[in-house]
Amino acid sequence: MFKIHNHQVFLYYILFLSIYFLGFATNASAQKTNTFVKGRVTDNNGILPGVTVEIDSLNIGTISDLDGNFQLTNIPFGTHTLSINYLGFQNKTIAFQISTDTTIDIGTVFLKEDNQLLNEVTITSSFKQGSDVKAINMVKTSPMAVNIMSADMIKKMPDKNAAEALKRMSSTNVQSNKGEGNYVSFRGTPNEWTSTLINGNPLPVADEENTSRAFDFEVLPADMIEYIIVARTITPNMEGDNIGGSINILSKASATERTISLNTGIGYNALAQKPIYNVDFSYGDRTKNDKFGFIINTAYYGRNYAAHAQKVIYGYNTNQGINSIHLKNYSGMRNTVGINTGFEIKPNDNIKIEGKILYSTMIDDKYQKVQRFNYSEGAGSRIRLQNIHGKLLRQLAGGELNAEFKINTKIKLNINLTSYASKFEYGNVPFGKNDPKSSSNGYYYVEFASPLVAFRDQDCVDYFGNPVDCNNTEKIITKLLESDNPYGTGDNHQQIVPQVRYYDVFTGDSILRPDQFTFFRAYSELNKTWERDPITIRTDLSYRINNKITLDFGAKMRMKVGAREIGFTTWEQDVSGKRPEAYALTDFETNAFNGNTGFLKEFGNPYTNLNYPFLTNQELSNFIYKLGDTLREYKINKFNNEFLYWVGNSYKYKENIYAGYAMFTAKPVSKLSLVGGLRVEYTWSQTSADTLTDKTDSYIDVIGNDSITKFYNIPEIRMVKNQYVSFLPSLNITYLINKKSNLRIGISRSMHRPNFNELKPGDFVFRLEEQEITYGNPRLKPTYAWNFDLIYEYFFGNKGMLSVGAYYKYIQNHIFAFSGSGADTYSGIVIRQFENVNKSFVFGVEALIERKFDFLPKGLDGLGMGFNATYTISRMQVPGRDRKQSMTEQTPWLLNVKLFYEKYGFNASLAFNYTGRYLHELNLYQVKNSNGTILQQLTSDYDIFHDQLYALDFQAGYSFKKHFSVYMQLNNLLNRPHRMYRGETFRTYYVEYYRLRGQIGFKYNY
Repeated sequence: MFKIHNHQVFLYYILFLSIYFLGFATNASAQKTNTFVKGRVTDNNGILPGVTVEIDSLNIGTISDLDGNFQLTNIPFGTHTLSINYLGFQNKTIAFQISTDTTIDIGTVFLKEDNQLLNEVTITSSFKQGSDVKAINMVKTSPMAVNIMSADMIKKMPDKNAAEALKRMSSTNVQSNKGEGNYVSFRGTPNEWTSTLINGNPLPVADEENTSRAFDFEVLPADMIEYIIVARTITPNMEGDNIGGSINILSKASATERTISLNTGIGYNALAQKPIYNVDFSYGDRTKNDKFGFIINTAYYGRNYAAHAQKVIYGYNTNQGINSIHLKNYSGMRNTVGINTGFEIKPNDNIKIEGKILYSTMIDDKYQKVQRFNYSEGAGSRIRLQNIHGKLLRQLAGGELNAEFKINTKIKLNINLTSYASKFEYGNVPFGKNDPKSSSNGYYYVEFASPLVAFRDQDCVDYFGNPVDCNNTEKIITKLLESDNPYGTGDNHQQIVPQVRYYDVFTGDSILRPDQFTFFRAYSELNKTWERDPITIRTDLSYRINNKITLDFGAKMRMKVGAREIGFTTWEQDVSGKRPEAYALTDFETNAFNGNTGFLKEFGNPYTNLNYPFLTNQELSNFIYKLGDTLREYKINKFNNEFLYWVGNSYKYKENIYAGYAMFTAKPVSKLSLVGGLRVEYTWSQTSADTLTDKTDSYIDVIGNDSITKFYNIPEIRMVKNQYVSFLPSLNITYLINKKSNLRIGISRSMHRPNFNELKPGDFVFRLEEQEITYGNPRLKPTYAWNFDLIYEYFFGNKGMLSVGAYYKYIQNHIFAFSGSGADTYSGIVIRQFENVNKSFVFGVEALIERKFDFLPKGLDGLGMGFNATYTISRMQVPGRDRKQSMTEQTPWLLNVKLFYEKYGFNASLAFNYTGRYLHELNLYQVKNSNGTILQQLTSDYDIFHDQLYALDFQAGYSFKKHFSVYMQLNNLLNRPHRMYRGETFRTYYVEYYRLRGQIGFKYNY
């Protein structure tokens, strides 16, 4: 049975009115003939999508498609005038006469840019204004509310991957990895609520740590993109899993004419003190008869990078005591290579076949030096020096074949076959590719440990952080920051410096020397993660009843398979073998932790005296070989004592989705457009993972002939299946106030499927580096949202646009992560879980303006500004807390400001980006008392938050001799850190700095 709510009744009422208008428009339209008029619209730079084509006397019209084609049907006999309008171009009228049932082919209609536009800017092939205008027109004429970024808009900013480009758009939040954008979310919602599509189909996801459905954009070069279309409202022919929004990336299709472009650049990373490179090349052409076209696009982006970071591990959930402090120095080289090809075959006017193939890979050769100051290890305190090297390989590959058939003037059939695969794995470290031990390659650590030490920066408190006598047997000795410290001696958050105390009872030394750090162990974290959508079949049938009504029907099947295989291998010194004494750090070639860049100098260089030596990169790579048979290798299997930590880390999953939709597009009156209908999706998924069961085995000892009982663990596969049907109605209403302004209303229901790791049965997943244990919850339900949008748009001709709007999302079964009971005080390991919260909501307002200041005096009229801001609030009722609070991963403030100048072939822009503070994860630590289990944390003082983030980028370029241009780009001018905190802003959880990077380059376009 289905329970109907008031808001559902309201939506179905709106749909009923829409159907009524649909019938009214059908009856009102005069169907006099079988004649239709068709044509194609172009300009100097190629085809023009989103052109308004109307016959005003008949009150009928249409919009040109992405190929610039348009068609009007059932035109009555007589003489008529075709009016063609496009923002930024001169209007054009074409007279034609209908005397018999025939086809009128207007042919190619060429539009000229408005003279005012030509006077404002110098149009060159390097910085085509046409693409900007195309994007604005596509926004204006879209049947739903969208934001669109064109390839030329991307090229005007210093962005090398799609996420970096997206952060310039309205209502967009971009998370980063070592200063480079990777995950995207919209309207303040969690990033996994955003659907990422390529040419209309979802992309599979495989990543190192991310186990959600959020796509990592690092692997996708921005130079391979034709358009990015961000949907703010929903139509029935779209994927239903898109509560936050939908990103549709249109890869470069076939060329409309011969196209050659080359972009080369070289730059410098100030923190890494090493170079950056990029080379992009495109070539495309089309036959004279217009029946075949193609394009080949390649992109390479190589960049050295570095980061300085500090992580604070809090070991208690009843006070803010610190368990350990990690100082991290990252360095590495990322290489991204992408290839995109597209072709188009048109045997005749009624058949079009398109194919696209995409391959992209990123190799991240990453080194880390980590100083871990462990205040408590269970048996004392130590300093551990971790030398880390990993090659992280990401890969995205696939393609599609699309066939479009125009059955007749009314019916069009589209068939799409798509297949994509994504893969992540660690590369050949520490062994070579053909080495027999290469199965142990992974994220590779070599760890040295100090002798037992003490710390002077700890105080005696009770279980809840209150001062207590140090002679008290129930005291806790811990480090507390700033106002958390009851004695007023807590460190400032920018001066969290461990105060090491050491005394050697044998030598009397009070200084900890490098030769006292001894080899503890080496180990590799293994990871092979892959996800494939081996086949996606989509069919769309469009039936054009008349010029006012079109019906669309479609069906889709998408199959998904994936797996995550996590392992662990250790190497420990064989003290009973050839080398009984422990290796010392000074037995190897070392270099300084800080290097010559000043570690966290943004804090005033507080760690100058904590500059212990680390293995050189070459010594780290050769470490296992050098120690040879003095080491013993231990793989994680059922005979390993640590197997219980890793048995649940590997899992497999399958998911089949079957969807169908019915949609109508209607224009009952000249100023009103309706797009609505129903989408139904059936989801079936299966997830399987290992868990442990105890088994007892008896055997006879050969020597003593005694019966011995041996206890050990063996893995047992657990499996969970889920299936559900989702009904997803939607309606978009667009009212044309006048030729320059729209009013939009959107009402829809959308969903979010649980991530596979969230559904995973069996034992927990263990993240060693992050010291986290995560349990799946097979009982999780999918999340559903009713979405309501109200948007006003105004267009300044070719000079820009204004948009203001509000949105509301009523959400059922929001899935959130939290730290639960059982956190280990000594190790600092955090235990994470997932749950549904019954009801929550998101409400937001957004504003956008893009404007060229053409009203300024000559010379200054090339100035312009872009501004967009989003403010979002959310509330959910967390089980056990007495007040509603913000949802996790919900960003309240998003702001982008851009100042630009374009004139006389010169262009420059300064872009500012701001993201406000938001909640990352809840801490719902539980304690038991005589009355049962209660929630200890009733407030957010132990929750983890993202701090506010600022970014400022600059770009300038100059075009000359029609085909050539030079440019300069600067990123991260403000050097603001990525920072997280616990409860209060002074309580640092993680902080990371990247410093400035820049680039200069040359472009050729023909």
